[in-house]
Amino acid sequence: INIDRNPELRAKVQDLSVFRVKCPNCGETLLAVHPCLYHDMANQFMVWLWTEDGQVPKAEFDPLAGYTLRVTDSLNTFREKINILERGLDDRTIEIMKLLLFAQLNRDLDVVELLFHELDERTGDFRFVAVRTARSSMPPCRARRISACTRMWRPICTRRAASSRALI
Repeated sequence: INIDRNPELRAKVQDLSVFRVKCPNCGETLLAVHPCLYHDMANQFMVWLWTEDGQVPKAEFDPLAGYTLRVTDSLNTFREKINILERGLDDRTIEIMKLLLFAQLNRDLDVVELLFHELDERTGDFRFVAVRTARSSMPPCRARRISACTRMWRPICTRRAASSRALI
């Protein structure tokens, strides 16, 4: 997917419609996850979604040409890397922030994955989406406690980073 040549595909990647196919027999729409290379020439990055078993093929591309190259193995991380790199942020720094935040949240909310959501440039706040285990696996009292303040796929935690200005 070359986003500079086909800018309309950016929204389709983010809402996953580029990965949806309709069965010609039953008419049901399914999510077909397949290897995909997202190329943003303006921001000089490529993100490769590689969900196949085995070794990722080596790219025949000179990484010293100023490009950021990333390989992901899920749709969530594929979209997240694109979101981070489009904003000009360092994804390695975001991963460290997620690791620290994950250690705090996992004890209380059964968080299984954290995803970068946005950076509020006015305040310097980083917002992350916490993907957690199903509520049915939690004790009822804990589920009631967190259901009032959280919803799956909604930013639930904002942390202010002291060095956020340096990441922009």
